[in-house]
Amino acid sequence: MAIHFSTSGRPNGYADRFWGLVGIPALIWLIPFGLTLFARDPDFLARVSNRPPGRRSWCEFNVITSGALMLMFLTVLLYNVGVISAKAINYAIVGFFVLIGLATYRLFVVRTDERA
Repeated sequence: MAIHFSTSGRPNGYADRFWGLVGIPALIWLIPFGLTLFARDPDFLARVSNRPPGRRSWCEFNVITSGALMLMFLTVLLYNVGVISAKAINYAIVGFFVLIGLATYRLFVVRTDERA
């Protein structure tokens, strides 16, 4: 099962089906949930930077990051099933970076006391 792709969208890394379908996505998808658990500790967000993000922006960051990861997992799965072409991988990568950029922007802009 293809799990890694070159810049041209061609697969250059493979894994067995269990790791490709279950193992790697589960491990990576658990990262935002683990980081959300850290946000329960008030001192954790204070140590992140001189201008710590609020809990709301931290949770939004993790939700958007999870969405970006799900986009990539779905794209790779559809490629491996043969539904989409390798070119779609390139579009998904652009979408992934746009979502990560949005999440990072929101992390630094949204404050806990803001409503919106």
